[in-house]
Amino acid sequence: MAEKLLPIIQIKNKITYPEIEVSFNIVKEKSIEACKYAMNNDEILGYILCVTLKEINETGQEIYYEHGTLCKILRLVQVKPSEFKVVLYPEFVVKILSYEPNELFTQARFIQLYDLMTNENDVVTSLQKILPKAKKLDKEFPSLKNLNGSKLAYLIANSLTKVSIESKEKVLEELDIKNRLEIVNDLLDEELLNIEIDRNINQKVNQTLNDNQRDYILREKLKAIKEELGDISSKSDDVAKMREMLKNNPYPEHIRARIQEEIDHFEGLPQQSAEYTVIRTYLDWMFKIPWYEKTEDEQDITKVEQVLNDDHYGLDKAKNRILQYIAVKQ
Repeated sequence: MAEKLLPIIQIKNKITYPEIEVSFNIVKEKSIEACKYAMNNDEILGYILCVTLKEINETGQEIYYEHGTLCKILRLVQVKPSEFKVVLYPEFVVKILSYEPNELFTQARFIQLYDLMTNENDVVTSLQKILPKAKKLDKEFPSLKNLNGSKLAYLIANSLTKVSIESKEKVLEELDIKNRLEIVNDLLDEELLNIEIDRNINQKVNQTLNDNQRDYILREKLKAIKEELGDISSKSDDVAKMREMLKNNPYPEHIRARIQEEIDHFEGLPQQSAEYTVIRTYLDWMFKIPWYEKTEDEQDITKVEQVLNDDHYGLDKAKNRILQYIAVKQ
């Protein structure tokens, strides 16, 4: 197989397959220049190589898969000052041998690859496994009557959206049609499993949303009924009462500031909010604590001991600690 040299267009997150037209926007300057060169060069007649980004190594260098496609540029349209839309028709699989960058774009030396002939019955057997699964993707594929195992493998692989780029690249690299179909069969299983998982998750999310909406509607109806019966006060009445309590009682300043902050927060919450009940309960607790009330401690050890023995059975160590504490205070 003779080596050839063509400019390359570099893409990421996508694999191009033979005989499947593809279009996308390009912003990379070298890819744009490569397309312009290919379109205007009479020797290469609008042909270009399309390769996919594999990774960026530790030094920041872009590493590309060694297999790509030889493509005919059908259209190149400028959509923005530094962005073009390109339409490609991939024709063959190629293997990149080396890259030759220049100031404007990068060229690559490559060889063209061909499908390996395989037993027709093996291809039919593989297709019989694959096509029923492929129909679950809700996409149109050729039937067995129009059998073309090679193109069908590419069509199905191109339609998969929930498998990795690395997995889809393996389809491009495999030249044996039967083996390629087996790879696609495995990828179909993975795709359908992911679709089923997504469907189950979406159903659970939708059910939760429906339940929450139902609960909200019922709570609002219950609230309206109680208000009609005069069984509950409005939120504004509750806020007014809390502000009045805060104003009329001698809370410590740091406690007053905290309660005021929580009342302001509570006032801005919708009643259907989960946080509404939490803040309301917290405020009730804050108001019930005797922040400004004091009692005289009982200092008579004999009386304290008598109360402890009357009210609590056992717990001798705890009682002794309490009595020791009172004795030290005296």
